[in-house]
Amino acid sequence: MFCTKCGNKISEKAKFCTSCGTSVTIQQPNPDPVSPAIIPEKRSGISKNVLWIGLLLIFAGAIAYFIYQQNSGAVEGASGQAGATDNAGNINTDYYKQRFESFHEEIANNNIDNAISYYNNDVIFNGKSMTSYDIRNDFLKTLVKYTPAGTTVLTFKQNYGKSFDYEIDYSLKVNDSYDPVVYKKYRIKGVVEFNDGGKIIRIRDISTVQY
Repeated sequence: MFCTKCGNKISEKAKFCTSCGTSVTIQQPNPDPVSPAIIPEKRSGISKNVLWIGLLLIFAGAIAYFIYQQNSGAVEGASGQAGATDNAGNINTDYYKQRFESFHEEIANNNIDNAISYYNNDVIFNGKSMTSYDIRNDFLKTLVKYTPAGTTVLTFKQNYGKSFDYEIDYSLKVNDSYDPVVYKKYRIKGVVEFNDGGKIIRIRDISTVQY
């Protein structure tokens, strides 16, 4: 051991330096630093399993929503509202053609009330405003004498919006007592217009030809 003041070598048991008399201070060895306990690093985020489960749930939900939309569209199309336009918003001519054909099928089967259900509450028929009551009377007067035996829609073409040009063939039964039954055949060209709910709001015969 050496004196911290003069550097003289002294005994380890000495209390004073034999050369300069400086009090000897025993230096304690520095203890080894204690290593801190290793704490596992906390991971941020979510585990892979949770992530996969979440993605599968989202995927299943998307499929379920797609199926629901498809089924909902089919139901709405059958009820008369949806189906009037395609996905791009364009008028679906086939939808209105089907409405028009179904309307005439009801007339052909002498189902007056069902046929009237295809009309809106008020209809412009050949320039004349008609209520459901007027339409029913008009049908009854016509069908007392002539019962449609069949109707064929020959052409059905959009001219603007929900207005369409049509051409139809009518086979009208003249009298049940004849054998064979006598029919009159007519070809009618006209214009029909629908509202957003698929109801007929305007119908006009442009020409009628018997053949």
